[in-house]
Amino acid sequence: MKYIYRWDGNYFGFVSGDNLFDAESNWIGWIEGKSVWEKDGDYMGELHDDIYILRNKLNITPVSRVPRVTPVSPVSPVHPVNRVGRVQLSGMEDALYLL
Repeated sequence: MKYIYRWDGNYFGFVSGDNLFDAESNWIGWIEGKSVWEKDGDYMGELHDDIYILRNKLNITPVSRVPRVTPVSPVSPVHPVNRVGRVQLSGMEDALYLL
């Protein structure tokens, strides 16, 4: 299991297996390699430093995937300490900003 943070440093959720969950263990989507997909199959973004999900605003959005079956939600881990926020990268946006 690994923790996922928003670019501003706030804890968002975690990855269990290849599934992304929010802090309350709600299934958000899945990960294939570095690509992150929302539960409805829409592209969310790319893993950055294995703890952030960023989206390049300048790239063409990949074609949606067939949605997966909702996995069983694991028990939420203990909420980790937030991280220090980071300076925005040119052309990139936090894919978790609106979630």
